[in-house]
Amino acid sequence: MALALADADCSGKLNNQRWKFALQAGRPARLRRHPARNFVHMRLTPCLAIVWLIASLPLVPAADTPTIRAPKGFLDAHCLGCHDATNKAGGFDLDKLLAQPVTSSRFDAWVKVHDRVAAGEMPPPKKARPPKPELDAVLRDLNADLVAVDKARTAGGRAVTRRLNRTEYENTLRDLLGVPWLEVKSLLPDDGTAHGYDKSGSALDISSVQMAKYMEAADHALAQATAITLDRPESRPMRMYPTEQYDYMILLTNSDCVFLKDKKYDPRVPLINDKWGHFETWIKEGVYKAPGTVGVFRHLDDAFGGRFGFVAAWPGKYKIRLSVWGYHWDKGEVKPSDRTEAVAVIVGGKVVGLFDAPSLKPTTHEVEVWMNPDDTLAVNAVSLWPIRVSERKGRVAEYVGPGVAIDWVEVEGPINDQWPPDGHRRLFGDLPLTTLDKFPAGIAKPKRELPKRPQHGHNGRNQHGPFRFAAAQPTDPAAQAEKLLKEFVPRAFRRPVSDEELYRHVSLAVSRLAAKASFEDAMKTAYKAALCSPQFLFLHEQPGKLNDHALAVRLSYFLWNSMPDDTLAAAATAGQLRNPGLLREHAERMLRDPKANRFVTDFLDQWLDLKDIDATSPDARLYPEFRMNLRESMAAEPPAYFRELLGKNLGVSHVVASDFAM
Repeated sequence: MALALADADCSGKLNNQRWKFALQAGRPARLRRHPARNFVHMRLTPCLAIVWLIASLPLVPAADTPTIRAPKGFLDAHCLGCHDATNKAGGFDLDKLLAQPVTSSRFDAWVKVHDRVAAGEMPPPKKARPPKPELDAVLRDLNADLVAVDKARTAGGRAVTRRLNRTEYENTLRDLLGVPWLEVKSLLPDDGTAHGYDKSGSALDISSVQMAKYMEAADHALAQATAITLDRPESRPMRMYPTEQYDYMILLTNSDCVFLKDKKYDPRVPLINDKWGHFETWIKEGVYKAPGTVGVFRHLDDAFGGRFGFVAAWPGKYKIRLSVWGYHWDKGEVKPSDRTEAVAVIVGGKVVGLFDAPSLKPTTHEVEVWMNPDDTLAVNAVSLWPIRVSERKGRVAEYVGPGVAIDWVEVEGPINDQWPPDGHRRLFGDLPLTTLDKFPAGIAKPKRELPKRPQHGHNGRNQHGPFRFAAAQPTDPAAQAEKLLKEFVPRAFRRPVSDEELYRHVSLAVSRLAAKASFEDAMKTAYKAALCSPQFLFLHEQPGKLNDHALAVRLSYFLWNSMPDDTLAAAATAGQLRNPGLLREHAERMLRDPKANRFVTDFLDQWLDLKDIDATSPDARLYPEFRMNLRESMAAEPPAYFRELLGKNLGVSHVVASDFAM
């Protein structure tokens, strides 16, 4: 069913045989190899990015591969004394290497010879060095032969056809549909890996189950990008106080936090472990006055979630503001702290910001985040020790230690700079929205439903309406379908498309329109076909020299884990990427773009297994100093360091020997 939708012919009928032949004949699997070495000093710059990009993919050996001229006289005089068949120093047998045909089949061994001699490691320091003219001549000739062999081996093309992995697929949908908050990775099966990485074509297979999941993900993505109401959801600031929040109320009753007023403890609230019933009495009698500031003594754990009663109903961009400060608690007195405390803002279980809480100085912070429906909000005093004051003798009446005060938290969103939003415009252009009650007679209305629950704070305010459901319904649907698909399909396929390819998708939309489907549903059928097509799911590169669009795709999926942007695609269309200077300019521009953080994060997650940082938890008895902010710093340091190497054009040697840290 999925393959039928992805590769239907112009009449809408299944053409599985064409799919089969495309994989067998049009996109031949090619031999894989280890990355080639570069014989110059590589630097972690756009130049290095391009070298890695071009040099780390599989090859097809050419029939007329040149040979490597072995410098036998040099090796006999300076190397064979230690690396002959008898001694094999370091496990390296030059006798065996020289006895075999000197061709590319022994390429890696000859690269090793070249690199060790060029680095001055061979001959060893205790041995006499060869005369410099002789050494330079040998290295020059060997380097020229190795480069010639490598070029000949790559003449047929390097890459195998492979599908997008989950990360690339999600990023591509985000950029294609203009929905940067979109999450679909969880809908897809895990990717296979080879040699520790999930970008190897040999590990990225595909199955009928996976195709069904791609269809599900496409439906979800298209729904998230589509505006369903005539008016934008209301976006007013909603301020919440910790004294109104259930989690903090519970802590107030057991003395793990205190009610503060004017930076002082309010003595009308007893410093004892009271029960919930008494706490409600305090509120009714005005002893405990909300809204107000709460001072906490502990960070989040299994018994304390630090939640604020906000639940996102609409996906989109939100602004979160909060006022916090630090203090030192001395048996009921709020005193200046000897350090700046820290708090984390957590959305949907993920830390989205770390902020300072200066001593006795209420400080307002703001962070802009993307929230999905049902995402919740929490604040964590990450710099505090894992101490439960309520379990100590004397509780807060006798406790001495640090604390963090939370004045309030404010949420504003979803923030839409325009309506309909960018994602909707990428699917339906500038077509005006029509309320469903004004749809033409006989046209099926698209399904509409409100979020499962209202967007609200603890005070009960909500942002649910009233709303007027709407959809795009042009006067000439067939003509509009062709116009929109002419723009969408080439962007989705990351290259120009033929009239046949375009008509295949237009015919799907037209056939749905003929069946009296709404324009929105008809277009989503065609869009879904494109998003489940092998032209979208796979990276295609014909054998031989890459064309400009293939170069653009290879570069963007290396540095951004996603499709080319409009600037890079326009350069490919203009044939500019074969100019080395312009190619370098685009690489440098892309590394400066925030989307390059995708490359940094994903590469380090796999190279250093940073994605598994939470697979284990330090024993609190062995490592009592381990706190949440240390964990966040551990996860943030390697990407920050690697980003510094890229941004400052630092040599690769800094990976193993550096005089600075982040």
